Amino acid sequence: AEAALEATQTEPGHVVVLFRLCADTSLPTDPQLRQAAVIRMKNIIQRRWTVRPQRKGEPELPALPEDDKALVRNNLGEALIFAPPLIRSQLGLCVRCIAYSDYPEQWPGLLDAIVTNLASGDQQRLAGGLFTLRVLAKTYEFQREEKRVPLHAIVDATFPRLVALLDALLAQPPNAEYAELALLATKVMWSVTQLALPPLLLDPKLMDGWFSTLTNLLEQPLPAGAPDDADEASKWPPWKVKKRVA
Repeated sequence: AEAALEATQTEPGHVVVLFRLCADTSLPTDPQLRQAAVIRMKNIIQRRWTVRPQRKGEPELPALPEDDKALVRNNLGEALIFAPPLIRSQLGLCVRCIAYSDYPEQWPGLLDAIVTNLASGDQQRLAGGLFTLRVLAKTYEFQREEKRVPLHAIVDATFPRLVALLDALLAQPPNAEYAELALLATKVMWSVTQLALPPLLLDPKLMDGWFSTLTNLLEQPLPAGAPDDADEASKWPPWKVKKRVA
């Protein structure tokens, strides 16, 4: 089976079949098979999205066909919304690899899709949009200033929505499920401010608003059900939010 996969990996449509197998919820597929498919898909994308020098002794592999790449780009954001956590984490690595190469010139619809999902009243779409935004922001986390220009447009388009979302979550009773959303939003803030403040946050009024929201998150009471064990508590989203804010 391994030999058969290797023999067909350069055929057009190979990565598309893997994508469908891992992400198409209409296919009655075993979860372990989905996980194997998404890991293979991620590995192929990392090796073949663009042609790059191979390690010594490895065969030279062609870049993926443009039609295959377009199909993956056009459907990856939607797949992230409905994927279970194990699949989502691997698809996130695919987004990161593709964004390094293609965003924004060859993937102009990605930011629009994120903004649309952030504006959605559907919590699953909101979580998917936040996760995708976190991955995209992380792409620029340690980039030099001249390569961070696309990040400024990302911040301009999403940060007013992010701080409004956090304020809306703070207005609700403390909830572990809401903390998952708050954690993604604060991780985005973390990524975009690693090396420098983006121009939007150089406005003192906007930064004051963000610090007020972050302080409120830090001081927000914990919801019921906090783990007693320290190791388990460190994995609990409400505590992770406070750690990230701090």
